[in-house]
Amino acid sequence: MERTSEARRMKEDLQQSLSMALKEKLELEGERERRTNDIQKMVQQVKVLEQQIHDFHEQHVRSTQVEENEMEERLRSLQVKLDEVNVNWERLKEEEDAIIQMLTMIENDVEKISNQIEDAERSHQEVSSRIRELQMHQTNKVTAFGGGRVSNLLQAVERHHQRFSNPPIGPIGVHVVMHGRKNCMLHPI
Repeated sequence: MERTSEARRMKEDLQQSLSMALKEKLELEGERERRTNDIQKMVQQVKVLEQQIHDFHEQHVRSTQVEENEMEERLRSLQVKLDEVNVNWERLKEEEDAIIQMLTMIENDVEKISNQIEDAERSHQEVSSRIRELQMHQTNKVTAFGGGRVSNLLQAVERHHQRFSNPPIGPIGVHVVMHGRKNCMLHPI
């Protein structure tokens, strides 16, 4: 009974761990998707900024000295923004790689927990089956010390009782009374 409770508790703990791992997996997948969208937006921004730099560069060639100075300042500003976007893009790429690695680990953990739950369920079923078997034998004095084989033996003795000069006494389970776990008494035969 104690093993059944322990198996049930272990199963519940494992199911809770599985639920938490699945929740964390979904959260990480959502985070990964958000990061991927951010990366795509930044790539688009890079393209736009590169086009703007190209356009500014063409204007620079055609412009006057005053305009040229203004253009150079804008060009530097855009280059700074481009550098920032590239740095952010690299950082997000590293974070995405870390999230992918965490997802893999969580998927492995989920598989291990699922296997543990299956093992716990099998163990629980085996223990429950053994308990039912013991309870069945406990209520029937004939089968208490050997199960169905004792019933078959008893029927064979009853069928052939005339062949015995002194019929056998038994099975012993009919004559033994248990008082607690330590003491047992034999009924007079």
